[in-house]
Amino acid sequence: MDVTLQAKWRTKPLGFIILFFPRFAIRQYPMWVPYELMTLGTALSEAGYEVQLLDERVTEDAAMMAAKRAGEALFVGVSSRPGDQVVRALELFELMKNRFPMTPTVWGGWFPSSFPHECIQLDNVDYLVRGAADESIVQLAESLRKNWGNVEGIAGVNSARHGYPPCENPRRPLSDINKTPEVDWTLFPMEYYVTDDGCISHYTSRGCPGSCRFCGVPRLYPAIWSGYSAERVIRDIVYFVRELGVRIVKFQDVDVFADVERISDICRGLLEEHLKIRWIADLRVANAIKFSDEAWRLIRESGCSELELGAETGSDEQLAMIFKECTRQEIVAVVEEIVAHKIFARVNFVLGFPGETKEQLRDTLSLIEELAQLGEYVRFHFYRFAPSPSTRLGKGVWAKSSMRHNGDVPRTVETLNDIAQSYQNPRMFWLKRDVERSIRNLFEIDLPLAYYKAERPLDGWKKRLMRVLMWVAKKRLRFGFTGLRFERRVLRLAKVALPMSREFEWAENETSAKLAARAADAMIPIRRDDAFQSATNS
Repeated sequence: MDVTLQAKWRTKPLGFIILFFPRFAIRQYPMWVPYELMTLGTALSEAGYEVQLLDERVTEDAAMMAAKRAGEALFVGVSSRPGDQVVRALELFELMKNRFPMTPTVWGGWFPSSFPHECIQLDNVDYLVRGAADESIVQLAESLRKNWGNVEGIAGVNSARHGYPPCENPRRPLSDINKTPEVDWTLFPMEYYVTDDGCISHYTSRGCPGSCRFCGVPRLYPAIWSGYSAERVIRDIVYFVRELGVRIVKFQDVDVFADVERISDICRGLLEEHLKIRWIADLRVANAIKFSDEAWRLIRESGCSELELGAETGSDEQLAMIFKECTRQEIVAVVEEIVAHKIFARVNFVLGFPGETKEQLRDTLSLIEELAQLGEYVRFHFYRFAPSPSTRLGKGVWAKSSMRHNGDVPRTVETLNDIAQSYQNPRMFWLKRDVERSIRNLFEIDLPLAYYKAERPLDGWKKRLMRVLMWVAKKRLRFGFTGLRFERRVLRLAKVALPMSREFEWAENETSAKLAARAADAMIPIRRDDAFQSATNS
């Protein structure tokens, strides 16, 4: 995407700004809508600035395009999430400073917001914007235009520009996001972000009222949440459906259900507009346990096809330790409610929390099996705990000395980003070795074999082999037998790769294959061409 937003309300812009969204190492599918660029670009345009928005995921030569006008830019801003985008952002900052040393560079997004002190110390980064930046980015532009970049007193903005005194301002409180200007979707090439089957990602809120100790969201927005009005959300979805042919909306909110009245109004709006869509969202058990029968009815009838929730563990002791604000019994009750309404439940579990014992592991495995017994509407995704120092739980793990760790907390951008990149295979030094060994076997072999379902059913002898291995895995999980490990070698000889994520799942029989197909139809019901035609005819 290469889009230039013109300054509104002015014939001559106050200045020119470049905002950049880096690529990932592996092509992303489906492609997230780059809301970071669109919302900030809209805010700057409304304030009178000309803004070039570049999404390197879909425009391969975006870096070259940025370089063409970087010399005249008021600043070049880059947004980064942890992992590949951080690596790419560092390359871009080096490129810009080598070629345009006088053009200020600004870093924003999830990663620099989580580690502002470490990121602002980089030589090639002049300013850092923390958290939601609709207001901060405009105030930074005004400062660069009027006050030579003095950002003292601008909440949410830090500075370490060469030749200027360093400045670390307090975090900007999360304000009512309904006061932010609405994005004009007609100005953007949205076809890049709608899949062939008509699926799009969308945000309707910021923050989360929860305070989970292992989550990074409270670092940005401590137990605070703000959502767009139901009317604003419906306006966006109406445009997506009737103009873009969208048929599936994946809400990316951390907590779209924080305000039950709002989500109920959104559901009513979808029904009143006769929008025959499917929608998918994340759900907190602490919210769902309070839903009325009417709320559940609206959620289902408005097209909800899948809800993803974090159970994390089956141990009530651990649930209390991580401040999950729910109990094991409540997790089961919510999943039962989801299944009763014929909505797919995607339940996430995290293995390897600090101090986890084998007894607590058994509690988790028993909860997984209890939920699995609810039928084919229940799916799972398994993670291993990765201790990010931006979280309260993670920082405590790193700071604690042990036989396996010297107590040093990662303090450089590279080492902090390595934690995000190694989440699939972390070194779990905070656990006893026998517990770590058990978790590795569970995560890499037993749980995927027992509970992941196939995207495409296996054929012939491989299908029969997988049935045997799945039976063995379930017996291991039920009885705790960990000896005579042969599965890895058998899978290697059979040239079958185990799925390590929910994107590639097994099918063990015809019934589950049909239900998996029904789930896929619920999320991707018809081809986009047909969706677009039916939308325009309605």
